[in-house]
Amino acid sequence: MKVLICSDSHGNMSFIQTMYRVAQQEKVDLVIHCGDNYEDAEYFVEHKMPCVRVPGTWSDYYQNSMIDNRRIETFEGWNCLLSHTPTVDSHDLPSDPDPQVWFESKNINIMFHGHTHKPEIERLSPTRIRVNPGHIKADHDRGYPASYAIMTCSSSLCHIQIIDVYTQELIDEERLVR
Repeated sequence: MKVLICSDSHGNMSFIQTMYRVAQQEKVDLVIHCGDNYEDAEYFVEHKMPCVRVPGTWSDYYQNSMIDNRRIETFEGWNCLLSHTPTVDSHDLPSDPDPQVWFESKNINIMFHGHTHKPEIERLSPTRIRVNPGHIKADHDRGYPASYAIMTCSSSLCHIQIIDVYTQELIDEERLVR
């Protein structure tokens, strides 16, 4: 399975369209959008591309109790937590779970989040990592280039790469093996 993961578009529809083209070129099975802005991911839905999304803290959808701010998805047996924030946030609803607690207690292999705009993969154990694909807000924001992640996984291997939008250079990568 191949998945494109992006976050923090903040209304930059030009970069959303770029992500759509990358998703087509890469022949991904799914796009994950980790918030800010939830409605930006509607572009994928309108173009019949499978998409899973969570809202970001700057979105009105974050305060909508009918929309999950955090969710768990399983891809090829790898349990993934999707959250805009890596930790509890002041914008959370009272019913929102603590993403750190879920990550520690629900057999999660990968936490995908945005919020900080910093593209990075943090290895926590041989089968657990935290991934921030970065942002697609602008060319550079908070000192970081626009970036996204590609996850390719099978039941025994999960390979994640973070890629610079403009140069297509590899920023970070990790492999999880079972």
